[in-house]
Amino acid sequence: MCTGLEIILGATALSVGGQLMAGEDRAKEAEIQGAYALDAATQTAKNIRKAGKAQQGAANVALAASGVKLGEGTALEIQNTIDQNVQQDALSAILSGQRTKSAMQREADNSRKNAIFGAAGSVLSAGAQASRGGWKSRAKPADNPEYGPE
Repeated sequence: MCTGLEIILGATALSVGGQLMAGEDRAKEAEIQGAYALDAATQTAKNIRKAGKAQQGAANVALAASGVKLGEGTALEIQNTIDQNVQQDALSAILSGQRTKSAMQREADNSRKNAIFGAAGSVLSAGAQASRGGWKSRAKPADNPEYGPE
């Protein structure tokens, strides 16, 4: 039969293990979400750049059809403006993904720390319970004078 102390120790071990595992699971999920956000942002940036090339092509066709010489003057300014806007949008998408990934990494780190603090709290609580006598067996040993004569 288990003593009170053995029950406290077993319950504490289960609690500590469960808290640490749950914290690690939350942390891994946050890291996965962060990586996914960065991948999605990178793909968005590729799509923005592809659309920008199409827009530049359409602008070139329209300018050439109107008789404007490409690669100089207003035509060059239009191309540069389109290119700058496209790059700014693509880099903004990537920056947003990187920020999300960083935030998710902080969340993962915090999940691990919270699990450790929760586990430490369980150990301290078990120690306090044991020190209050919660570990003592309810049986009265014959050789223990604390219980007195029967």
